[in-house]
Amino acid sequence: MGLQHYAMSQDGSEIAFAMQDKTGRTSVWIAPTDRRSSPRAIESADNEDCPYFLPDGDLIFRTAEGGQNFLYRMKPDGTERHKISDTAIFDPHGVSRDGRWILAQTRGPDGNHPYSVSAFPVDGGPAVTVCLSLCWATGIGPEKSLYLGLPNSGDKNTYALALRHTGLPNLPAAGISTADDLNIIKAPVVTAGVVESGGIPSQYAYTRSTIRRNLYRIPLP
Repeated sequence: MGLQHYAMSQDGSEIAFAMQDKTGRTSVWIAPTDRRSSPRAIESADNEDCPYFLPDGDLIFRTAEGGQNFLYRMKPDGTERHKISDTAIFDPHGVSRDGRWILAQTRGPDGNHPYSVSAFPVDGGPAVTVCLSLCWATGIGPEKSLYLGLPNSGDKNTYALALRHTGLPNLPAAGISTADDLNIIKAPVVTAGVVESGGIPSQYAYTRSTIRRNLYRIPLP
């Protein structure tokens, strides 16, 4: 069995993760961080993974349904399950710290834009298109920024988009497609790496990768 995804509650007392059993079915588990009790599985007949904690302790997770994936919400004991959107998704990106939004990859509107990233309101309602491409985005929350990158466009920069009272930044109606869209809304560049987490544009953690190569001589028979 393998660990597929994990998330920590905001108070740091619990970890939620997904495990795949020998039959290939994936389920969500919860474990206390103080190890006072054993991890427990949240029983379900469906394949469920990618859990995220909300501020009230509820879980957002991905469920396979009819050959597609959807976002669901439930209590930590598995009760009160309900779908938060009828829009199918591919992979979730994360939940905002205030618990109002979850970012997820979705299908795009046409053949020129086969993929997009949207923000889904956790309490229901229409999704908001963030990117009209396979961008990556992270770091939404109160008094924070949305960190966004467009690697598929050839732009290696990470941008910080200031949040409004809605909990989302000021976005073009169709979403962000290119760096020009980011320049129009005056989003500052924070780094040339991938931001993993952060609070304000001057405080963040990011990944920077380097490649090192050596020459070897291999004798041939």
